[in-house]
Amino acid sequence: MGFCGGSFLRNCRGGSRCYLACYISRIILKTKKNGEKMQLKIFHDIDITDPAPPYFQVDESRRIRFCLTVLEKNPGLLKKIFKGLELESHTKLDCTFISAYESDGIEQKEKLHLGRRFAITNWKESRIWNDDLECTCVYTTITNLSASNLYNYMIALMRGHQRQLYICFYNEAYLLYESSDVLDILSSETNIRSLKSLFKVHYDKYHLEYKPSGGDENDQSDKRNLQQTSSNLST
Repeated sequence: MGFCGGSFLRNCRGGSRCYLACYISRIILKTKKNGEKMQLKIFHDIDITDPAPPYFQVDESRRIRFCLTVLEKNPGLLKKIFKGLELESHTKLDCTFISAYESDGIEQKEKLHLGRRFAITNWKESRIWNDDLECTCVYTTITNLSASNLYNYMIALMRGHQRQLYICFYNEAYLLYESSDVLDILSSETNIRSLKSLFKVHYDKYHLEYKPSGGDENDQSDKRNLQQTSSNLST
C-alpha cells in the first residue's frame, strides 16, 4: 500500500511523485490522557479540536452563514458566493477533518470517499486525545485542493450525494465549513462586511447577537455527533 495506503488515499492521483511527499508530510502528534490540551489551529485563531464549531469561535463581525435550504431555493447562489470569495477554479485551498477515532487499540475510520471529489497528493495527520470523548481523534490535513473541486463537493453534499464530514476548507483569506444544514464562512471584518452587503437578502441572521463564550448551548447542539461516534468504538 505504500505511504498512500490510508483508506482515503487509495484514490491518490499523484503516482510515484507523491510517494516521498506523503512520507515526508505524515506528521503524527499525540497528547497524553489527562495531559495538557493540544490545539490544532487551522485558520488564524480557529481550533478545529474545540467542541464549538468555527462559526461560534468568532463574533458576528468575522462570520456569515447561509442555510442550505436558501442555497437550494436559489440556483446559482453558491456560484455567486464563490465569485464573491474570489475563489476561481485554479484557486488552491487546504482542508482539515476528522478521519478516524482510536480507543483501547481499536481504530474506527470515517468513510470519506474524498478521492472521488479531489485529487489528493499531499497530506498529514495529527493524533490528539479528547478528554470528553475519551478517545484519540485523528485529524487529517490535505493541501493544495482546487476551488472548482470544492464547489462540486458542496453541490454533491447539498444534493445528498456526499456523506457529511466535519471538514473545514481554508486559505489565507477564508475558512468554509459546510454541514448538511449550513454553509459557514469566516474571514476578516472587511471581507465579511462586503459579503453581508452582497448577500444581505440571503444570509442567515439568527445568531447575530451570539458572542463566543465556549459554553453556549448552541455549541452543544452542533458537536458533530462525536459522542455517538465515540460510543460506537466500544460496540
